[in-house]
Amino acid sequence: MSIHHIANGIRWTNNGLVYLELKDKQFELVVDYLNASTIDSLQEDTVRLEAFERVRATKNRQTVEDYILAELEGFNYWGNGYSAYIAGAHDKSASIRYNIQTDQLYLLHPNVPSIQKFPVVANELMELALEMIEIHRLNERLQLGGDRQGEC
Repeated sequence: MSIHHIANGIRWTNNGLVYLELKDKQFELVVDYLNASTIDSLQEDTVRLEAFERVRATKNRQTVEDYILAELEGFNYWGNGYSAYIAGAHDKSASIRYNIQTDQLYLLHPNVPSIQKFPVVANELMELALEMIEIHRLNERLQLGGDRQGEC
């Protein structure tokens, strides 16, 4: 999966914010997650996700559970089950969550329950994060915004 796969293009506002234009409703949570990001937040999320994936790769449920309880924020009840917050936003955008019962990572918007959970593959999400970091860096170098709005 790439930015090209989930977005029709990149837009920027006159105050220099960049955002992806949603290509398909099925990717709404992914695009929302990336649009709410900054370079720092994406880097932090990637570090957290990589660390979690190393523990998850042990395929030892007790090890994963112990890591979640000791290093993360434990488990929270969301709708139809318990999940662990891995990274992302807590309130205004999607967060990366993990369901230990199903061994599944997914994006979930905590304030918009009508948007369905979006299952994610960690490596694909990290690749999208790296692409979005490059878009943010390009925006910083080109200083998009000012008197002009645009798209590419």
